[in-house]
Amino acid sequence: MNRSTVTKALLRALIPALVVFGSVSTTGLSLQSSRLALVGPNTITLPNCPKGLSTNDHFLYIAGTGIPEAVKVTVVNCTPGAGGTISLVATSVHGDGYTISSATGGIKEAWEDAHGVLVLPPGHIATMYAPLHLEKSNAYMDLSGATLVCNVPNNGPCVKIGNDSNPGAYSNITITNLTCKPGTKSTGPCLEDNAQHTRILGMTAMGNPGSYFGYYIQTDNDQSMEISGLNTNSTTALRCDMSFCGSAVYNPAGPDNAAVGWIHDSN
Repeated sequence: MNRSTVTKALLRALIPALVVFGSVSTTGLSLQSSRLALVGPNTITLPNCPKGLSTNDHFLYIAGTGIPEAVKVTVVNCTPGAGGTISLVATSVHGDGYTISSATGGIKEAWEDAHGVLVLPPGHIATMYAPLHLEKSNAYMDLSGATLVCNVPNNGPCVKIGNDSNPGAYSNITITNLTCKPGTKSTGPCLEDNAQHTRILGMTAMGNPGSYFGYYIQTDNDQSMEISGLNTNSTTALRCDMSFCGSAVYNPAGPDNAAVGWIHDSN
């Protein structure tokens, strides 16, 4: 199947997945409680479960009441289009009227629903409150025309390919035409790679006054990565001052970080 056929088919299938999890208010939902009263594990009942919910490093965003936060999903007993429950871990109490939505602009949900082959519709702007974890081998994501605005706290990456515990767990992941825009002051990367044979093609970072990244790409222990078409012309997207000066590509020091890669056709 050629790329144009894949693109049209995926757009028809996945645009609903991107929209359905836009923002779910507690108003009218059947909850076990009218509030998230506990710091720690909580269970929420949803009358209409969206597609793509998972426990694969999946984060949702709670706002409206209490301190806004991205929360990790730990249990999913939720059939798309039907009622069910999800469990999550909160670090703050949230009173009546809170909202729960995707922490990654619907992209994680669409990625899981599409089983790791995803083409985003042009013009999609996603505000990221947690890293977008991509944990599937032989996977592909095309972000042409889309922009990720990265508000990830604690210097976390906007996109995380692979996981922390095992760099050999996932391989052959391709991400094309990623545009990252910092939404906060961070010394972390736009994209962190800890898989094998990751291909990053056509990546661009946009400047945003008062916000910055520490790095565009951080590669940990990928020993066969490829970076092509990296656009580093935005000098305002990286932090560089007397106490910290970032770089376009970065490999953290450490005995387990033996990155090997090929960077070409970049500026």
